[in-house]
Amino acid sequence: MDSVQTGGKGDAMKKCPFCAEEIKAEAIKCRYCGSNLVEHDSKSETTNTVGPDGPQGVERGDNASLRANRTDGLRRTVTDDAPLCHPTSSWGFLAGVFTFAILIAVGYWIWALGPQYLGERFAKARTDLGKPRMALIENALKNFELDCGRLPDESESGLEALLEAPPKLKDKWKGPYLQKSQLLDPWGNPYIYMREGRVNVGTFDLISYGADGQPGGEGDNADIVND
Repeated sequence: MDSVQTGGKGDAMKKCPFCAEEIKAEAIKCRYCGSNLVEHDSKSETTNTVGPDGPQGVERGDNASLRANRTDGLRRTVTDDAPLCHPTSSWGFLAGVFTFAILIAVGYWIWALGPQYLGERFAKARTDLGKPRMALIENALKNFELDCGRLPDESESGLEALLEAPPKLKDKWKGPYLQKSQLLDPWGNPYIYMREGRVNVGTFDLISYGADGQPGGEGDNADIVND
């Protein structure tokens, strides 16, 4: 049996056989290491027995109880002390709601504002194509002038003279200088040709009346004139 001492207040004390801490003599479980003292006391009285085949060592109570308590401690660590947390139960739900809200906002923006935004971008892209196409016609008119000695006249179907030789210039004409599709603005309307320029005084004007095909207007309906 473990040694029993008397504490300062008259209570009988003893030392834990596992951790050597002082505990009350009537304690059945150590409050420091959690060892089972009842099991230890019962097993400490076990002695060696002799069987029919000779002496067989029966494991001493101290060692068996120590391993049992270690196993109990490990089991408590794995089960009782393990935190029961479910991170996906809360954070996963919030992340899903947040993602769903973003998808709804993006979908609404595409549905409500997308067509208008894309329409404006497409209209601007067409407008930006107006001047580069004019540059092709300007270059063709200069080549026509170099070959024929003058610019086409409105009486000669204007820009059509770049596709087919005017009757009076068949000997000098070296076209065609352009394809027919290159005489159309980005909206499919023919460019307006004026031999006597009003905007470009002293040379010719090329004009596109924009998307509506009418003089004046704003945005993609505004007139485009060559520089």
